[in-house]
Amino acid sequence: MRASASKLRPANWSRCSARTAQALTLTNVVILVMSAVGGSMVPRFFMPGWLQTLGWLTPNTWVLEAYGGVMTRGESLVGVAFPLCLLALATIGSLLVAQVLARRMARD
Repeated sequence: MRASASKLRPANWSRCSARTAQALTLTNVVILVMSAVGGSMVPRFFMPGWLQTLGWLTPNTWVLEAYGGVMTRGESLVGVAFPLCLLALATIGSLLVAQVLARRMARD
């Protein structure tokens, strides 16, 4: 029995590594699309209006807005408080989702 159980482990590991590879590929695609729409690759003012509006849904836009406010417009941290608060909320939300998913995966 011990020998047959040890033979099953590598097959299970390869299945898990295939899932991990698929998840990493999907994650990379999502991050690249969010970066492009958010203005990290091309300035947003070159994009059509509908894509600029869609960009406000990405954290990249809010980071660039806060950075541009401080560095180019000379705003204080109070001036960029709204983007920073939204980024903090997005961080907390992402951490909560990650915690729920990690617990769910630990049960399986």
